Amino acid sequence: MKSFKAITTDKDLIGKSALLIDDNVTNLRILKGHCELWGMHADIATSGADGLLLLANTKFDVVIIDMLMPDMNGIDVAIMISEKYGSGLPLVLFSSAGHFPVDRKPDRKYFKAILDKPIKQAYFKKMLVDTLAKKKAPVTEEKIELPVAKAEASDHADLHILVAEDNIINQKIVVKTLKSIGYSCDVVANGLEVLSSLNRQHYDLIFMDVQMPEMDGLEATRKIIDQYGEKKPIIIAMTAGAYEEDKQKCLEAGMDDYITKPFDFDNFYFKFNLWKGKMAK
Repeated sequence: MKSFKAITTDKDLIGKSALLIDDNVTNLRILKGHCELWGMHADIATSGADGLLLLANTKFDVVIIDMLMPDMNGIDVAIMISEKYGSGLPLVLFSSAGHFPVDRKPDRKYFKAILDKPIKQAYFKKMLVDTLAKKKAPVTEEKIELPVAKAEASDHADLHILVAEDNIINQKIVVKTLKSIGYSCDVVANGLEVLSSLNRQHYDLIFMDVQMPEMDGLEATRKIIDQYGEKKPIIIAMTAGAYEEDKQKCLEAGMDDYITKPFDFDNFYFKFNLWKGKMAK
């Protein structure tokens, strides 16, 4: 079981998003809690129809479907998802005692995995890792992507980072993501605490949530610019707004860049390394 707690396991799950479809609300609550514990974002739907509506508006990395649901069973939901979104979206089926109808055996091809119920936490996590982990070449641990990122991080080990985020789950995601490449950070929960932290010490980079209580990220950014001018830290917005107007508001407030939530691990690293490189010049 210890293999499920490896650093690479956290990397593969942090920032990923899952859609959970099940008519049993208790099961949904349990699975959602597991996902969030491992740094994932999870949305829930109590029917296949509701799940399809969520998919029409949100991008997910994996969809987990219960087999036995009223109106539309898990296999039929999977077929509809596959027809619309192709095979690039992994689908996982939960079924009591691994039951799969004999007359539907050809439809097993739609699923990356089929798990028995009741669901054990360790097997659920292993399934997610196996499904979401990027395919890596059979090389030694020193040659995979994460250690390379650590080597780059050592060039600027004195980089001072502040994370402003009121959501505890998102705080953990950012902290663990930075830690995985060798960086530590300070964490605050609103814009007022950002200003207070800057009065105490210098920060090179701030990951700033846009919507926070007491003082939001936009107002905090404007006050930072008023106080520090060109000597301000680099500010990267963290926003759940994916529309162009949301991004424009961040830039107009004086933020240097933005990343959208739920977090995409690769995009987070891209933006981090981009601005880290600019600061080094």
